[in-house]
Amino acid sequence: MAEQRVPLWTANQFKQMKDDDVIIFHHNLPSFLAKRMSWLEHPILKQRQAMQPPKLSSLPPLTPIKLRSPLTVSDVDDELTNPDDFE
Repeated sequence: MAEQRVPLWTANQFKQMKDDDVIIFHHNLPSFLAKRMSWLEHPILKQRQAMQPPKLSSLPPLTPIKLRSPLTVSDVDDELTNPDDFE
């Protein structure tokens, strides 16, 4: 294996990036420079953005549940949990 030079960006180059330039980081790919897409430039996306969301039906009423009382000192289990018990 041999070491090779890798070009790096300076802080000034990052500051001079255009508003539509983006740097993409993805866990399976090396980072790369791309252009940002504006949905305003695509009629189908403008049309979709203007769509009204569908009407939702009401949620069913809540059924009350009985809560347990707080733990007392006698309810506390001082034994350690064995991770092998959970399979």
